[in-house]
Amino acid sequence: MLAGSEAARQIFHGGYPHRRVAGLTTVLVVALALAVLPVDRVLAWWIAAGSYVLGAAFVLVRTWRLRERQGEQQAVMAALGTTTADLPASMRTRTPAFLVTGDALSQIFDREHGSEQLAWVGEGAIWLRVPNPQSLPRIAVAVRRWRDGRAPEGVVLALSPAAYGDDDALGQKLRLIRQAASDASKLLGTRLPGYIAVYQQFGTRERQIPSARWYGVSSATPFEDASRFEAVVRAAERCAWQSVNDRTPAWRAAELAALVDWTQRAVVGPLHDRHHPAARWNLYGIGWINCGPEDSGQSAWKAAVSTRTRLNPPVLAASPAPWPLPQPIVEAAPRKL
Repeated sequence: MLAGSEAARQIFHGGYPHRRVAGLTTVLVVALALAVLPVDRVLAWWIAAGSYVLGAAFVLVRTWRLRERQGEQQAVMAALGTTTADLPASMRTRTPAFLVTGDALSQIFDREHGSEQLAWVGEGAIWLRVPNPQSLPRIAVAVRRWRDGRAPEGVVLALSPAAYGDDDALGQKLRLIRQAASDASKLLGTRLPGYIAVYQQFGTRERQIPSARWYGVSSATPFEDASRFEAVVRAAERCAWQSVNDRTPAWRAAELAALVDWTQRAVVGPLHDRHHPAARWNLYGIGWINCGPEDSGQSAWKAAVSTRTRLNPPVLAASPAPWPLPQPIVEAAPRKL
């Protein structure tokens, strides 16, 4: 198994030398076909030509993919350099850095006149946008290199339940992200803490809850059971009991309880499924916020609520961007020494 530094070197320079192996194999097959195989000359030339075409095609495809990776890494380094230009070198390594992947990244990151942002410094951390979950391993290694050997503090999964029409589509994406986070941890030689930020609107068609507020829990150690989820619901219910004349906290508590229950089943379930070959999601924090995309009422989570309550879910307008960063759920993140 490769050590962390060796893995970083290889991923930046293309990893296993596939192109060299393919070229050498092609030369050997051509020589074998023309000089050794007991076949007529025409068939020998056909075998040699076919081998050459396949080998050349493989080398070209591999070269294109390597250039794409290099371009992605250069974009990450450039974004980090631009965003953190005002930070002293010592702060660059001491400030926590989190990789954010999943849904609604434009609404979370594009904070300056709608222009695309790959990185953001604010609320006590450096936040790095990872649109393609499969890029997590490469970007994690790039961030460690940029921070002089310090790995990111964690991976944040941003999730919008309203964006999924069924649990199967959501489960497939979660398994992809779980595999990518597992691969990143292997390359870095350390298990990255994982966080889940759920962006979903609360309220009814007549009464949308106006204030965007986080409800969740953050820990310095991985979650072992679901007891911490129940604590979040109980806190919201206590707030509702204290508000006698305002029904808003009661709506919020009821929807939050349903959303927490759905998250445990449809989100945490696939991320912790023991039958999946990748390492389970190393959950250190989770939060829900009454902020999110337009909700037509046809999503998987709304269907679950409808089944549970026998009520038709309302259509809710999208929350205005930018959406809050998930800073409260990473407050207790373990600091790198």
